[in-house]
Amino acid sequence: MYEEAFYLKFGLDCLNVCHEDNQNHFLSIDEIWKLFVAYDPDFPFKYATYHKLRSKGWILKYGIKYGCDFLVYYEGPDRYHASYSVKIKIKDLNSIEENESDSFTQFSSLVRINETASKDLLLCYAIFDSNELCIDSVQCLSKINIMEMLINRWVPEENRDIQMGQSCTNVNEFDD
Repeated sequence: MYEEAFYLKFGLDCLNVCHEDNQNHFLSIDEIWKLFVAYDPDFPFKYATYHKLRSKGWILKYGIKYGCDFLVYYEGPDRYHASYSVKIKIKDLNSIEENESDSFTQFSSLVRINETASKDLLLCYAIFDSNELCIDSVQCLSKINIMEMLINRWVPEENRDIQMGQSCTNVNEFDD
C-alpha cells in the first residue's frame, strides 16, 4: 500500500525508500510524495484519509473487494474482521456538484454490499479548495479536511419496536 509506505516514512520515520536503479540513495519525503502522486493523482486525498484513521489507532487495508477504498480493522485482519469499509469522496469547495458516482443507486448498492459482509460504511469526505491546493508538495495535506460520516442501513422490521414504543408514548402523553 502506497499510503502505508508513506505513513511509515512521513508519520513515523521508520522506513527508508530507495529507487530500484540506485539502492544506495534513499528518497526524501518530497521525492516519495511526487512519485506516489505521479502514480495516483488522488493519492493526497487517500493519504489524508489514511493518515487520519491510522492516527486513531486503526489498521487499514485495501477495500476493493467491497467496493471501497479501505477496510478498517480494530487490531488487524488476523484478529478481527474489518469493522468498517471506507469510501473516500473528494469534494472541491469551488465545484460542489454531484456526479454519477454519487447516485442513489450506487450508494444503496455500496451500503447493501457492506451490510451483507457485516461492515458499517464510513464515508470520508476529503474537502479542499482548489484555489488554495497544490498537490505537488506534501504541504498540501494541511489544506485537505477530512469529514467522516458513518452510514447504517435502516431496516423497518428491526426498528419497528422502537417506532411503536415512541408512538405509544406520544399517544399516552395526551391521554388524560
